[in-house]
Amino acid sequence: MKEEGKVLLAKKVLRNRDVGVLSTLHGVEGELFPYGSICPFISTSESKLVILISSIALHTKNILENERVGFTVFDMEAKNKQAASRVSLMGKAWKVDPKKRSDYKEIKERYLTFFPEAKRYFEAHDFNFYEITPDKVHFIETFGKIFTFTGSGFINEAAFSEMEEKEAVSHMNQDHKSFLVKLVSILELRNGIKHEDEVRVLRINREGFFLWLRGQINYVSFKNSVNSFGELRTAFKDLI
Repeated sequence: MKEEGKVLLAKKVLRNRDVGVLSTLHGVEGELFPYGSICPFISTSESKLVILISSIALHTKNILENERVGFTVFDMEAKNKQAASRVSLMGKAWKVDPKKRSDYKEIKERYLTFFPEAKRYFEAHDFNFYEITPDKVHFIETFGKIFTFTGSGFINEAAFSEMEEKEAVSHMNQDHKSFLVKLVSILELRNGIKHEDEVRVLRINREGFFLWLRGQINYVSFKNSVNSFGELRTAFKDLI
C-alpha cells in the first residue's frame, strides 16, 4: 500500500472514534511529566483535531504553559486492544479565539453536530475550543504494521467551502435517502434498515463522510479523495 493509502486508512480509524486520550505536559516540582485523560474530539476538514475543554481543567493550564500535546485514539471496545488499530498524534494545541478566528462559528457548529449535549457547556461554564495541529503521526494498523507520517503529509486543504458542504449534505438527505439506505446494506453497517429516517449524512470532507445511523455515527471513506465540490457526485456514485 502506498503512503497515501496508509494516511487515508489512519484518518478513517481516527474519524470512526469520538474520544481519545489527550496527553499534556504537567510540571511537578520543576520537572515535566506526561498527564493523560480521555477527551472527546472532532476531526476537521483539514484533518486537524478540535477538543473542547474548560478553563479550569488541568489540561488547559498545561497547554497554556506548553502547547505540545499528544493525542491517541484506539478502539476501546476491541477484545484485543494490542492488535487493534490505533493512531497517535504529536503536535501543538492552540486556543480557537472567537475574536481572531473567522472560522470559529463553523468549528463550533461542527463540534455540536457530533456532541449536541455540549451546547449547555457554553451556558454556565467557561469552555474553549483548542485545535491540535499534528507535527508527527504514528499509526499502528495491527501487529507489525507500523507507519509514521509527517504533519504536513497528514494535514490537507479543504476541497470545498462550508457552504458547499452544507449544500451537499442537504441534497443527500433530502433527495437521495434511498441511495443511503442501499449504501448501508452494501457496506453492511447495520442490517434491517426499513425507514429512510434511520439514516442521514452529517458532514462531508474530501476523503469521505460521516453517516448517522440509528444514533450511531460511522465514517465512510470514498474510493478516491475529491479535489473539488464538483467531484462529490462521482465519489458517492462510485461507492455502489
